[in-house]
Amino acid sequence: MEVVSIFLNRILLAGQKKRATSLHLSSDSLPIVRVNNQLLEVAGEPVVEHDLLMGIIKSILMEDELNVLGEKKEITIAKDLAGDLRFRINIFKQNNSYSISFYYVSKKIKTIKELELPEVLSGIVKQKTGLLVVAGPQGSGRTATSSALVEEVNSVGGHIVTIEEPIDNIFVRNKALIDQRQVGRDVKTADDAIKYCLMDDVDFVYIGEIRKHFELAFPLAAELASGNAFVLLELNATSSVQVIEKLTTALESKYNEEAARFMLADVLSAIITQKSFFKKPTGKVIARELMINNAAIQSLIREGKHFQIESVIQTSRNEGMISMAKSIEDLVSRGVINENDVY
Repeated sequence: MEVVSIFLNRILLAGQKKRATSLHLSSDSLPIVRVNNQLLEVAGEPVVEHDLLMGIIKSILMEDELNVLGEKKEITIAKDLAGDLRFRINIFKQNNSYSISFYYVSKKIKTIKELELPEVLSGIVKQKTGLLVVAGPQGSGRTATSSALVEEVNSVGGHIVTIEEPIDNIFVRNKALIDQRQVGRDVKTADDAIKYCLMDDVDFVYIGEIRKHFELAFPLAAELASGNAFVLLELNATSSVQVIEKLTTALESKYNEEAARFMLADVLSAIITQKSFFKKPTGKVIARELMINNAAIQSLIREGKHFQIESVIQTSRNEGMISMAKSIEDLVSRGVINENDVY
């Protein structure tokens, strides 16, 4: 059997060379990389034997992480491997064996300008209180957007706390004090971490996607955003309306329906929703919907008339808003993506 470290370094570096976004290893299968949204076998590599796969798992997990894997049959971590490459790693049981997915994480945190994010976000994240939601499915660039916004605050100052599972990007202190807490390692649950922020002297809190007990954690996050700090929250959702519905439902676990709607209307600053496409000839481009919580949208949230929010977004471009449909239309008209890629 090949030496574990030699094989792992070679295969991860090969994926980087191909500009892969992920690498997938399963017992008795060929290594697979995702390049330009296509799954491809890694040329010249052998089938991954069971013993080699288990050796890889044991080489990258700490003892406590191995215990979690044994108990829960899956684990998600973030680690530096193959020299200076960073990965989000998902290990899970399937077909009475294990599979490993490595997701390449760029160590370079891009700026708002480099990501071509709406400039209005720079001002929003510097507010004393409020809630900004970064939404989208897996692979839509949510973490890159969130990291750029955290760095924007880092360039100004204050006390930043991040709550993540796992920690993807390591932030280097600029003008702000930064504490990064990993759920499951540094704090038991996301809601415990948010409770800590409610009691501490915190200015800005970034909360990665909450994987468990969202209905417990979000009401605390809303309370935090209403008077203690500005909150940046990641959420798996495909539209501003879906975000509002998810947040309202979570608040209703603690408050009555009317109180939940009013609280969200008061605390919400904006929602940015992302969708990724693969542009010609290679690479990925992001379409973004931006909803800013103006007086009209506040009223609709309070009244529960979510179905009317889309029309407000469409008619409020002069305020910096843009619908997902318009964002995609702009990309097609510029020739960045094909019309066929949209459907």
